[in-house]
Amino acid sequence: MNNYNQNNQASQTTQMFSVPQPQYSGTHFPNMEAGQGAMHKTIMGFLYSVSRTSEGEYWPLYLGLNTIGRATNSSVRLSEATISDNHAEIVIRQMKNPDSVLVSIQDARSTCGTLLNGSSLGFDAQECHNGDILTIGEHYELYLIIVDAKSLGLAKRDDFMQDGMSQPMQAPMSAPGMMGGGMPYGGMPYGGSPVEQPRGPQPNRSNSSTVIMPAMKK
Repeated sequence: MNNYNQNNQASQTTQMFSVPQPQYSGTHFPNMEAGQGAMHKTIMGFLYSVSRTSEGEYWPLYLGLNTIGRATNSSVRLSEATISDNHAEIVIRQMKNPDSVLVSIQDARSTCGTLLNGSSLGFDAQECHNGDILTIGEHYELYLIIVDAKSLGLAKRDDFMQDGMSQPMQAPMSAPGMMGGGMPYGGMPYGGSPVEQPRGPQPNRSNSSTVIMPAMKK
């Protein structure tokens, strides 16, 4: 096989097995591409910090329980040596009578403790408010932002008009050319190790989700 045919075949194979990029949905927050966390819950606020980088970091807070710590399944994951795996918890509740948003923080028996506006927390939950400073461990300072949409007069618009460009993100495993579990052929699985690339030509099928490999040239 000459160099032209080799390069042409390699180009075709690369295009067929390229990993599709997530489509723009208009919403951005850490780890949304990986589908982690309570994306189906109502966002009630954010934690903002410049402790690790002056460019800033932020994490969404959801209605209900939000866990803070170094553990990979934490709602707010903070990678810092003085922070425990399960360090603290923030609970956000929509109250009915009176109609208000109640926010509390509780230390989860961490090693280095939690501070609310400079005062150490015990093991009981304490109410916190918009603009409070939370210190997690020795070095992570977080600015608390709570958004009570109802009291601010913010609501979903029934006459909202889509522009035809914004589309919901698609799960990687549903894309053509992907193996089970969201793994591209001959590439890296999402959050895993390299997988072996299939050898030889693949069978031609009429199913639109099946990748048809080009014929191997001798």
